[in-house]
Amino acid sequence: MPGPHDVGGKDFGPVDRSEHSLTPFDRHVDALQRLMGGYGARLYRVDELRRCIESLGDDYYRLSYYQKWLSAMRMILTEKGVLTPAQIEARIASYKKNGAEA
Repeated sequence: MPGPHDVGGKDFGPVDRSEHSLTPFDRHVDALQRLMGGYGARLYRVDELRRCIESLGDDYYRLSYYQKWLSAMRMILTEKGVLTPAQIEARIASYKKNGAEA
């Protein structure tokens, strides 16, 4: 059964190929990916990140490009026992409490 990422042969109309600016969120996620992935701590390989992104199910359509990356990184961190889901949620709550962008 194909996953949500498997859209071969489907016509979605013209593709917007114009340049766009990255948001601060996009930049933060990109930096995290570099720090955790092959350029930094090497906690995972690109194929692991891709596997997690492709396993997002219906969230694949709902999430932005960098939200998919962030969700995949969370999955990898919990799969590998680096952090628990509770630890991640506690950190997010701490950022929100202190007015930082989570």
